[in-house]
Parts: sequence; structure tokens; C-alpha cells
Amino acid sequence: MRLALLAALCACAGAPPKPAPSDPLAELNRAARAAYAEARDRALASAGPVLIVGPARIALLHAGARSEFELSPARYHDLKAIARFALGLHALCFQATPDPARLAKLRAMAARALDA
Repeated sequence: MRLALLAALCACAGAPPKPAPSDPLAELNRAARAAYAEARDRALASAGPVLIVGPARIALLHAGARSEFELSPARYHDLKAIARFALGLHALCFQATPDPARLAKLRAMAARALDA
């Protein structure tokens, strides 16, 4: 019995997978994307340098080559936090006497950040 079960499993494992049924929407999508890619290649071939700006990277397309660069350096968020510390300190003191507890909390958080 075990031998028959093992033989059946081996036979199923060795069987070639059935081809996926044709999907008209997938075929349409592939054909349309191919047409778009060809048109894009033609447009870029006759264009000057092209810049593609994303949220974190910028790409330069020129003479058939693509170069990518980081838009924000790794320390950008650290510098932003330091600038916001100054903004928060100003906001606490703006047209009011700062709450000593909030001022002490902000000062302690700044000290902790500098020690990290």
C-alpha cells in the first residue's frame, strides 16, 4: 500500500504542469505595454536629457544610459529633527511664558538624542 502511494506521488510530481488557460485581458495588457515601451524608447532616443524625480530618488536618462541618485541623504531625517527641535522651542516660548514641565521634557529629549 505504501509503495503504491509512493509511486502515485512520484508520478504526479514528475508530470509536466498544465499550461495556463489563455487570458485575453493579460494578452491585451502585454501587447499594450509592449507598444508603450517601444514608443517610449523612440521618444527617449530623440529627446535630450530626461530627469525623472521620485520621492526618494532622481534618475537621469541621457544617451541611452540611466543614472540614479538619492534625493535625501541618510542624515536628512536627523537634520530635520534638529530643526524641529528649534521650532518646538520657539513655539513653547512664542507670546507666552513656556510651561516649565514641557520645556524640561523637550530639553531632556534633546539631551537623550545628542547622547545617542
